[in-house]
Amino acid sequence: MNRVCQLALGLLFLSAALPSLFTYSADPDVLADLRDRWIFAAKEGDAAKLASLFAENGTLMPPGFPTFTGRKTIESFYRDNFAAGTIRSVEFHPKDRHVGANSVREHGTYKISVIPKNEAEAPYAVSGRYLILGAKRSDGKWEILWEIHTIEPKVPLDQL
Repeated sequence: MNRVCQLALGLLFLSAALPSLFTYSADPDVLADLRDRWIFAAKEGDAAKLASLFAENGTLMPPGFPTFTGRKTIESFYRDNFAAGTIRSVEFHPKDRHVGANSVREHGTYKISVIPKNEAEAPYAVSGRYLILGAKRSDGKWEILWEIHTIEPKVPLDQL
């Protein structure tokens, strides 16, 4: 085979390989199932199910509270919150996500509507920003290693 044919075949191969080498797309939404399970458990008021979404030694860092590490302490935090109110709706708005082979990092905004158990209080909404660091378990499902969020009176519209 002459050099021209070798070069042509090489360029043909390279042109076929280039799109996969240089095409960048948004990371896949690997946390969609995790968020759906979080929303379902929260609306059900199931603290144990919510805590099960965290790694055994996972960490939850809610604003105005100490850091909760481990599923049992995270479950206790959620149980105390469910005693004060029922979650009516939850919205997550992921803004950026980086996915590795066994790790994921996502941040975005959220809004949670709550109906207080004390009937003298009016229903209210909590909104803010969140950051989740996750890991893939041996069964292929994702779990939360670290979760931190803010509570903000107003999240700018361009971030919702």
